[in-house]
Amino acid sequence: MSKNKKKILIVDDEIDFTNSTSHRLNFEGYDTIEAMNAEEAMAILEKTVPDIILLDVMMPGMTGVQFFEQLRKDARFKDIPVIFLTVWDRLVSSDSHGAKEKAVLVTKPFEFDTLLKTIREMISS
Repeated sequence: MSKNKKKILIVDDEIDFTNSTSHRLNFEGYDTIEAMNAEEAMAILEKTVPDIILLDVMMPGMTGVQFFEQLRKDARFKDIPVIFLTVWDRLVSSDSHGAKEKAVLVTKPFEFDTLLKTIREMISS
């Protein structure tokens, strides 16, 4: 991974989504790290701290919301911006995880350009 590139951790149990999103973000100049579940993501966080996390809400085992709550309790990770990705727009209120928490909600399916714009805004803020 390049030291100049921003690192994005993608946590999603849908491998096709994770691979395609990772590929497109790499093309846009980002370094990506992929995790298939929250437990794998926690292991990655012990080795590297990303600039932003793309986090699926509905995953087997620990959900994205539970992972987020655990993340925010740890001083090392509490300020990492998080973009929740979900098909269930009512499951997570973007207001409940607003700017103060550095977290937003993007509902699947979405346009890649919308996700990219959100990533850029959150990393630069």
